[in-house]
Amino acid sequence: MGLLDKYVLESDFQASIIEMATLFRWRHYHTHDSRRSVSGFPDLVLLRNGVLVVAELKKVGKYPTLAQMEWLIDFHLAGADAYVWTPKDWGTIEIVLRGHPGSCHAQVADSSLYNYLQSEKHRWPLLDVPNVLL
Repeated sequence: MGLLDKYVLESDFQASIIEMATLFRWRHYHTHDSRRSVSGFPDLVLLRNGVLVVAELKKVGKYPTLAQMEWLIDFHLAGADAYVWTPKDWGTIEIVLRGHPGSCHAQVADSSLYNYLQSEKHRWPLLDVPNVLL
């Protein structure tokens, strides 16, 4: 991915992640019709060998809602690896799904929920962020 990231449809982005997750033997869940689901639940839930990853997927330039951020924080506090991913994060996504975050810890850390909250916290002034994340 690169210069054309902003033109990637969220559905195509998600399909690419699911394809890679399947290749690396992750179990995955996605709510296909979220209109009857609880607001804000993450786009993808991935599970492999006791590792739980939840991800909210966005097009470049789009941001999660308050409800989406609250779900990600709650999953993080429960021990899951929680992310907001856009097509520009493809390198990090591959590292996470391959299961080798230690090989490029800085790149994974830059995509972490903590760093995302630090860089974008002005978008959710009503978000109650636990001190353990700040």
